[in-house]
Amino acid sequence: MAQKRPTRVERKKQYSEFLAKYKAQIGEGIESDEGSARLPTLGDISRVETRLVSVSDPAGEFGRWWLIELLRKAADENNLLACQQLLRLLCVTLDVMLPEGVIPSPRRSGRQLEDLTHHIRKGWIEMGKPPINAKTCDELARGIYPDEFAKAGLGSKKRKRLRDRIGATIRRYQVDLRRN
Repeated sequence: MAQKRPTRVERKKQYSEFLAKYKAQIGEGIESDEGSARLPTLGDISRVETRLVSVSDPAGEFGRWWLIELLRKAADENNLLACQQLLRLLCVTLDVMLPEGVIPSPRRSGRQLEDLTHHIRKGWIEMGKPPINAKTCDELARGIYPDEFAKAGLGSKKRKRLRDRIGATIRRYQVDLRRN
């Protein structure tokens, strides 16, 4: 029978248990990294791996680094969230900037934001987060809904609907900011 996919709450619990289980190893690894002059870099790996890689030692010294060992354990335990967090930490440590979306970032549950919502929020922030009023909403509507805004006459119900839509989007965003 197919295994049931773990829920978000179950994944968070697995991740917390993983961190508790390997807390000592994580602490020792961080201390050893701070004690050394620097962390291994991709250049170090290439210098270590000048010989042919054998099957018994596929990653050389880099493979014995505490972060790689933890990543291997997270994969063995099939802990998705721990793998994501450790991969993100590994990339940051190695100064590798991955394109957005390669490693999914933890995000709010629920429906994904629409592009328009994102543009409204971004536009409002770029304006310096001014008070939500008709003038602010009109400026945003002019940029985000240019066709609808042009067709809607001054003082029309259509223009009011656009302002209300933008104002509601910004208010929801403000509520989200207060929660976090």
